[in-house]
Amino acid sequence: MPDHYEFYLFYKRPKRRRYLLGLFSATDADYTTEVHGQTLQQVALALQELLRHEYDALDQKVR
Repeated sequence: MPDHYEFYLFYKRPKRRRYLLGLFSATDADYTTEVHGQTLQQVALALQELLRHEYDALDQKVR
């Protein structure tokens, strides 16, 4: 049994995407975010934020 686990987090959400040097923008309803190499605590916190619809907080952690 390994003593360290690594989690991958995938979630879909709406996101405003900017195109052509930021001159145009559109909302992508099925934008998928992938986060690799997360600990159990990080995944638990992300799940809480997803349930509260705090997408901006999640975006800041992914960057």
